[in-house]
Amino acid sequence: MNVTDLGTALVRRRGYAIAVVIVAILAAAYSWSNASALRQTSTDLLITPPAFSSGPGDVVDQNPMLNINSNVAQLASALATTMQSEAVASDLVQAGASGGFTVSNVSSDNPNTATITAQIHFVVTGDDADSTLKSANLIVAEAKKQLAKLQSDSNAPAKSHATLSMLSAPGTPTLVKSTRLRASGGLAAIIIIVGFVIIIIVDARLVARATRLRHRTSQRPPTATFSGPALATTGDGSANGHPKQPSEKAATETGDETPVNDPLR
Repeated sequence: MNVTDLGTALVRRRGYAIAVVIVAILAAAYSWSNASALRQTSTDLLITPPAFSSGPGDVVDQNPMLNINSNVAQLASALATTMQSEAVASDLVQAGASGGFTVSNVSSDNPNTATITAQIHFVVTGDDADSTLKSANLIVAEAKKQLAKLQSDSNAPAKSHATLSMLSAPGTPTLVKSTRLRASGGLAAIIIIVGFVIIIIVDARLVARATRLRHRTSQRPPTATFSGPALATTGDGSANGHPKQPSEKAATETGDETPVNDPLR
């Protein structure tokens, strides 16, 4: 069955196809009206190494921003991994956070050019603006706590600990419109696909059944009927104008239909 056959089947059963489309539209509208409108905000943190000096007058080493290197990026990756653990998720829930979040310290979505950096990007989602903003602030506080714990667990001196700097604070959460669109559009697509598949299958079976019935009818032998000319009877009982023989007349008059030359007589 090719695309043309599929289209022909849907046109042939267009009443059912239209009904499927109407049901899909109604279901999508219901899903749109009842889907939760998610809110989203983001924040960016930077792992800053401690300032140190290798000698008197060494200004460069005293600026921690100039000491950011690949080692700091590795620490950022470790922190990003820690923030996605179940233990951290449990701590956040106990602190009152809700919704969800994503974390990454990759510079680009392109795998060919992406590199890890010391900058950590959080995207926080929630059901309403207040809870989303609250969760974002709790996540920032938890990230600072986990960074300090990572360094303490490695027995690093407190003076050498890196810290988190706020590059961009969580802003006012905005509405994520695509969530409703995905929910309603996905539901409509599923209904249309399943409905059309059912219509095509049923149509194919009905067409096959009708074809079998026509084939059986064409193979049935014709009924035998007599179509010859009718015999006309004249007044003297002869057929088609041929007079009866004397023996036939006598047999008719006496009621005995046995021929005269019957050997039994």
